[in-house]
Amino acid sequence: MIGFLEGDGNFQTVKKARKNGQGVLTHYGVGYAVHIGLSLVDLALLQHIQQVLGMGNINTYPNKDKTGEAHYAITKMGDVALLLEIISQYPMLTSYQRMRKELVQLGLQNKVFRFDTNDAYNL
Repeated sequence: MIGFLEGDGNFQTVKKARKNGQGVLTHYGVGYAVHIGLSLVDLALLQHIQQVLGMGNINTYPNKDKTGEAHYAITKMGDVALLLEIISQYPMLTSYQRMRKELVQLGLQNKVFRFDTNDAYNL
């Protein structure tokens, strides 16, 4: 799993604009996710990972590139937190992925789910 996350995956923080009933922006919500993208040829492998972990969704994009793509996404905060706990015993090899993983972990641990302004989000 770590190898796929290092080479074909990513840890994401996702900013979501939130508007009231009149369509006025009220704040930005923050979501957290883990993704792995592989060739559609490797769909069975992603399905196996999903089955073993018991979480996440797979989307397929048959017209992307020559062979198509399959993306495995874990987007529920509880599932992301559980996955991070599972893989915590295995250090990330690349500094970029290590930094992205730590950013997601810190956000979840500190319950950072909302910012009032775009500038506050970008700090």
